[in-house]
Amino acid sequence: MGRIVRLTVWLVIALLFTMCLAKTSLAQKRFALVIGNKDYAPSVGPLKNPLNDIDLISRALTQIGFQVVIVKNATRIDINREVSHLARKLEDSGDNAIGFLYYSGHGVARARDRFNYLIPVDVTDMSNEDFWFNAVSLDAILLELESSAPKASKFVIFDACRNELRLPTKGTAKGFEAIRQTNGIFVAFSTSPNYTASDIGETGGPYARALAYELVRPGQDQLTLFQNVKERVFEITGTQRPWESNGFIHRVYLAGERKELPKTVDETARTYLTTPAPDPKTAPAVGSIDQGATEPKITFSSWMKSCGIDREANSKQVCRTSNEGRAGAGERVVAAELIERENDLKKVLRVTLPKGMSIQPGTRVIVDNDQPITAPYVICFKEGCMADYEASRELIAKLKKGQGLSIQGINGAGQPISLVVPLTGFATANARPPTQQTAAQGTPQPAAPVAGTQLTFFPWTRFCVKGQGANADHVCFTGKDGWVESGMPVVAAVLIEPENEPKKVLRVTLPLGMSIQPGTRVIVDNDPPMTAPYVFCFDNGCMADYEASGELIGKLKRGQGLVIQGINGAGQPISVVFPLGDFANAYDGPPTDPKVFEEQQKKLREELQRRAEEAPGR
Repeated sequence: MGRIVRLTVWLVIALLFTMCLAKTSLAQKRFALVIGNKDYAPSVGPLKNPLNDIDLISRALTQIGFQVVIVKNATRIDINREVSHLARKLEDSGDNAIGFLYYSGHGVARARDRFNYLIPVDVTDMSNEDFWFNAVSLDAILLELESSAPKASKFVIFDACRNELRLPTKGTAKGFEAIRQTNGIFVAFSTSPNYTASDIGETGGPYARALAYELVRPGQDQLTLFQNVKERVFEITGTQRPWESNGFIHRVYLAGERKELPKTVDETARTYLTTPAPDPKTAPAVGSIDQGATEPKITFSSWMKSCGIDREANSKQVCRTSNEGRAGAGERVVAAELIERENDLKKVLRVTLPKGMSIQPGTRVIVDNDQPITAPYVICFKEGCMADYEASRELIAKLKKGQGLSIQGINGAGQPISLVVPLTGFATANARPPTQQTAAQGTPQPAAPVAGTQLTFFPWTRFCVKGQGANADHVCFTGKDGWVESGMPVVAAVLIEPENEPKKVLRVTLPLGMSIQPGTRVIVDNDPPMTAPYVFCFDNGCMADYEASGELIGKLKRGQGLVIQGINGAGQPISVVFPLGDFANAYDGPPTDPKVFEEQQKKLREELQRRAEEAPGR
């Protein structure tokens, strides 16, 4: 039975992810405007963190399905224009849309009208009463959003009222005025009425850090989410108490209602993907990390240096100083290696996290309490997903002197994780001279097919499955696999249709070993290509999601071929053509029993294996 499950895992993965995300990214159009004002005139008071703040918030919003517009150091015209654009998008997207406006910068309340104002960066003199003409009224923003899309859900976050604002003029006060409840808008302030907010922190202000953390955690409605933000901010500052006004009559789960992780993820990886992030400030200096009495232990090897000849790089020597953490059963869950090539000044710190991580937020690394640095995933293999950092002299020096290297990412359930690799022994290992000259191990060879690989396609098949839970909806799939002659599926396309949801998704899967950052392209016949990034990688491949509009489904039903394209790890373009001749019949016909489908795939696998064994030269 295990072999049959393996054969159908392409569609099972699609099912599980649809069930986790059906209430979020598939259900609504989501638009966000993120504004960070930092570079104020000296007479106003420059700030340290707004650009860090909007980086944190935009990453979190992207992770949970928002299309994010980022504006840095906005003038009055910039703010008014972008707010109008956001309002227009919500108006055009219908009642089910969600809008999110986050502002980090200076803000002030006006005593005369008890209104709150955003301070653009083109305000240069707070002592002149004319500055009010350049300030932007928060109430005007709320009115525009309320009137443009009255039934859409809107979040407005005012992370302002900073201590650093200089107010020589009369009629102003640091802090904000409490506002009336606005229908359809959840308004949140980073502090309480008539109090100021802190701008402390090297990687973002306290409020932005807390909000970014909570936004991606599933299972929280807006009340729970912002209550948790409030508690985190108070814990960080000891004094600052955020304030909210809830204008919703319903609950909104920004990161989804369900918390389940797909069961297709390796069980060991699942354990660590669901483990709360440890505090990077308490990086361990020992060989084993016990995550807690009830959690399994990650055992780290000693740092080791190996050198060899890289045949693909003109027979130059390449040295790797590496360490990895494994679970009790021996499965690798985290790794780090410094890669140094002969006569190449550019060195690379490569980190590896388990498959099943969310691809687009990328990774972060932190040495002890230093500033975090970020890098995208570049490739995924069976060993995990890898990200490369430029290893400057400064970074290598920190690794040699540090206690712990925190490697961070976002898992498939939208939860941040942090795994700490001990740095004890790194300096000693890295200083060792090469001890042997062997062929360099290098990056694993791409599993992706090369041009000309012969594929056998299973017919387009449609089946429907009820989700988990008593009140769960059905999800229908119309999918097709492409197999190599050994009987292994290597590519797939599946149309995912959750019941009672307006959005449908075309999910395409290419093998492990594809270059992550170029993403994917799909083309129906001779139509213009569409592009989409990879979102997850599992044992069975890396997946990208396309919005399946009625127009696209119509093209699939009428078309001859669906072309799926990507770049493999060797830099070669891969193009796979899925025949569409039987798609319409499968899509419009009655669904197949999943058990019958499994049996059909089993027979096809056995037939392909028989052919492979009988082929000449075997």
